[in-house]
Amino acid sequence: MLLFFFITGDSITIDSWSIDADVSSSCATVSIHPIFLVWTESTAFREMALGATFGNVIMLSSLARDEREARGRNFDRVMIHERRHIEQFAGLGEWFWISGYFLQIEPIHHDWNDPSVELAEMWIPPTWWPYKWSFVTISLNMED
Repeated sequence: MLLFFFITGDSITIDSWSIDADVSSSCATVSIHPIFLVWTESTAFREMALGATFGNVIMLSSLARDEREARGRNFDRVMIHERRHIEQFAGLGEWFWISGYFLQIEPIHHDWNDPSVELAEMWIPPTWWPYKWSFVTISLNMED
């Protein structure tokens, strides 16, 4: 997905990133989780949505840029919403796409002035939930 946007000349930046490490007596694992932000000028995408998420890529249409310039508050709401989808995808991995049938992936209510309303409705992995997906995972086996 990221390669497609790169080829089409859309603007790609890193919105944020995190690193997880787990060390035991037999293995050391490091997982890297960048979140890429793509501004696309696609007319078709602009007519469909302000933003969308695919894996660790947040795609924003030029309509979202207009929202940011006109009403920054609404743009923040879009980013909060899309970042929640990133958390969901990291927790569910390839199950993300069918999980909408049994988990509340999208909110039922939207409150443009208070994003906490929709965030409260959207499923989030519990703190004990293991990551099912990361951008890069490196594991070193330390057994003989």
